[in-house]
Amino acid sequence: MKKAFLVFGICISAALTGLAQKNVDRTPGGEFGVGARFGGSTGLTLKKYHRSNMSAFEVNLAYSFDDEVDGFTTNIFWERLAPIGFKDRLCAQFGVGVPLVFADEFKTGLAGIIGFDWRVARRIGIQLDWSPTWLFINDNHFSSFDAAFSARWLF
Repeated sequence: MKKAFLVFGICISAALTGLAQKNVDRTPGGEFGVGARFGGSTGLTLKKYHRSNMSAFEVNLAYSFDDEVDGFTTNIFWERLAPIGFKDRLCAQFGVGVPLVFADEFKTGLAGIIGFDWRVARRIGIQLDWSPTWLFINDNHFSSFDAAFSARWLF
């Protein structure tokens, strides 16, 4: 009877180890992405995913088409990711960041980001987001203009 329990325990342990390994293999994390951003601000996007796939760091270098901003912008975001499907490759995202506007006069403030991040294939990621921005240093302007689509190559 003890041998039967021992064999049963070993089989269960092996099955759970295999299941855990499958989950580790299918869950992305730790990638670095470079791509293009199209929308209220259009330009280059860089994103580094944390190994746990629960957060990311994103930098957008773009030209803003908002009439009040009208200049080259750099947005730096920390984002929280919440997997919602497709084997944890589709994530809802929300975060905060700092916008840096290089126009006639340097401006900065706070920005938020909310949207969806989807690693479609092993090396391709897309993102749809909205980034409201409040500039309060050297200006006082709230912009809800920046919604965008991004496509990235993942390394």
